[in-house]
Amino acid sequence: MGDRAERRIAANWYLRSRTKDRKGLSRLPGEPVMRKAFRSGFRGRTGDWVKSSVVGLLLFSVVASSVAGAGTLLFCIVILAWALFPLLVGTRDALEAGCIFMLVSLGVVIVVGLAHHGLGALTP
Repeated sequence: MGDRAERRIAANWYLRSRTKDRKGLSRLPGEPVMRKAFRSGFRGRTGDWVKSSVVGLLLFSVVASSVAGAGTLLFCIVILAWALFPLLVGTRDALEAGCIFMLVSLGVVIVVGLAHHGLGALTP
């Protein structure tokens, strides 16, 4: 009977010794709090509007540089987009957003190339 009571006391102590971090997740008192390595400065509805505007401007500039035939400018825009995505979507989603942006940019370049040169550009 004494061993059972000791285990119950130890379990109660363990449960009471756990604390809550800012997100409400319980953790041990000495355990570090996991935080994002880099946080975006844009928050709320205004932040969403700013993020959407920046991505829209990047996509518009990709289309404009493709139509103008400025390959160097297109390259600079893609590099700028990769540099801005950690600020816009956070470090965890930057790779995914960058890959989607690259696929959209590739589609724009192909469509603009077809519009300029016709279907003959696809055949060797």
